[in-house]
Amino acid sequence: MTIVMTTVTVSRPNNRALPREQVRDRIYAAAIAIFRQKGFDATTVDEIARAAKVAKGTVFNFFPTKGAILLRYYEEIDAKFGAAMVQMSPDDPKAALARFYGETETLLRKEGPLADAIFRQIALDPDLRDADADSGDKDRDVLVAYFRACKAIGTVAEKVEPVVAAHIVSDLWSATVQDWLRFGKRYSLKLRLAAKLEVLFNGLAPAARVLIAAFALVMAFLCAAPASHEAGASQMGVASMEGLYEDDRGAVAITPFGEFGDGVFFIDYAGGRVGPLLAKPDHIAIGIGMKDAKSEAGTVTRTSTGLRAEFDGTQRTLREVPLNRELFAITNGTVKLAGELVSRTNANSKGAAVIVHGSNDSPRTVYGPWVYYLVASGWAVAVYDKRGSGQSTGDWRTGDFTELASDARAVAAFTHGKPALSGKPVGMLGISQAGWVMPLAAEDGGFDFIVSLAGAGVMPAQQTLDLTRGQLEAYGFSQSEIDKALAYYRLDLDVSMGRKSWADVDAAYKKAMAAKAEWLLAPPEAADSQSRAYLGRIARFDPAPHWAKLHIPVLALFGGKDSIVPVDPNRALIEKMLAANGNPATKIVVIADVNHVGMIAKTGTFAEYPTLDHYDPAYFKTFGDWLDSIAVR
Repeated sequence: MTIVMTTVTVSRPNNRALPREQVRDRIYAAAIAIFRQKGFDATTVDEIARAAKVAKGTVFNFFPTKGAILLRYYEEIDAKFGAAMVQMSPDDPKAALARFYGETETLLRKEGPLADAIFRQIALDPDLRDADADSGDKDRDVLVAYFRACKAIGTVAEKVEPVVAAHIVSDLWSATVQDWLRFGKRYSLKLRLAAKLEVLFNGLAPAARVLIAAFALVMAFLCAAPASHEAGASQMGVASMEGLYEDDRGAVAITPFGEFGDGVFFIDYAGGRVGPLLAKPDHIAIGIGMKDAKSEAGTVTRTSTGLRAEFDGTQRTLREVPLNRELFAITNGTVKLAGELVSRTNANSKGAAVIVHGSNDSPRTVYGPWVYYLVASGWAVAVYDKRGSGQSTGDWRTGDFTELASDARAVAAFTHGKPALSGKPVGMLGISQAGWVMPLAAEDGGFDFIVSLAGAGVMPAQQTLDLTRGQLEAYGFSQSEIDKALAYYRLDLDVSMGRKSWADVDAAYKKAMAAKAEWLLAPPEAADSQSRAYLGRIARFDPAPHWAKLHIPVLALFGGKDSIVPVDPNRALIEKMLAANGNPATKIVVIADVNHVGMIAKTGTFAEYPTLDHYDPAYFKTFGDWLDSIAVR
């Protein structure tokens, strides 16, 4: 048998005697080892070549891109998932699925940041996205066969349709994994999915535990990828509509909104209508509900000058607004920050706003609604991928707020340097966690204003407890149960802050589980986990003295239905600190009916988010009008 040999550089003659597959495997092994050590984004092809002891060109011979290496890794991981899935016994489908979820959670935790990188790259790399879509189709085929086997032996009801059951379980898995990764794996994926399976197999009961599971299950179904992914050609048409449009009634944006998944979303700033664009066989629809929209609010059609939109009984002819999009990649120490400076081409900018991130991974696609509104209002916007997200290097998990504030200052310095913005105000607009970062970034100057949207004013340790309380109150738990939950999570915080041992919280968790505590759905994070270490670093951060140092104009906007950052005491603390320093340029506004991101809400809970379909127009108008009041004209 003839062995096909690889060609490598003369400087490495030992490689010339190796079979191609052996060289390929060596490059692959070297790359995966460096990915694990440094992260996918931070690794260069030069480093891979040196570690594999081959020429850089040889790497490209086998793997045209780094993504091609990650694709092979994905295929290996996916094969392990597939092997576990085909082993499920039909005798007890609920138990079999729970075991499968446990096995896959163990595998994903073992893979750590490399698994996270895969899920990030699926949204960016077409080859990975295609492989993931193919994998989903294969998994559903396996599940269809599985539920047929269950039905044949009577372990699921006769009325169950295997195809429908397969899609439900597949969507349940996919959506819950995405949420689990987005929240830093801070809870048990197996237990969260098991709670949802309980509802799926046993139906809804009035107990509070099932109430939470029911909300989570609804969210899981609604958190599936938006229906705009239905067809390739049509979806390309939807994506091509992204941009800013306007008529005499006001601005409309079609924008990615990473908070709610892939695809693009329609936002009418004047009326508040918001929803995903859905590619249908004969039209493009505006969906009702941010996830898995089943009904339509209207349609949009491309015209020679913009769009025609028909929705909520109105028809609008919208002109496309020409935009400048200046991509940038700036360095801050060892970190590269990737982003873009966006402005109108048909008007001079009033000034510029640097978007400051919220918590967790934050690529710039999360902030489309705010970017386009600011640009529509005449402002330039500098928006960038948070370190460790999107195309920015570094890792927010290994740092603290000081590093994030430093990133905001670096982007502001770049923005200040633009001739078109000379002499004009440059400030910050941020959401949620940005309430801790922005005053720290601005206390030494370099910014002319701050817009804080649902920004936390209390310490992070207190905020984690306030979040727990707000969610449990919204779900209808009694005060006595809330008190038990808060006592447990205070103990968990003490472990992260080094004041208690991990054994203490482990014992408390086991006690709560034995008592069937209805507020407890996840075991404590491992003692040495990265997320616990991060919380320990930021838990004691006090934003109050940093707010007190500011003399620049500040707008703090809160939602009355925000159960994530409750209005009180955050509003009171920020107001007190700014007043204590004699800052006269302060405005505090509460919009009664909106949640954490400005959407009209009833409860403000996480479970409600995907069902929402309107912003309160006052949300955007409030900070738009305020910015106009400080703009240089």
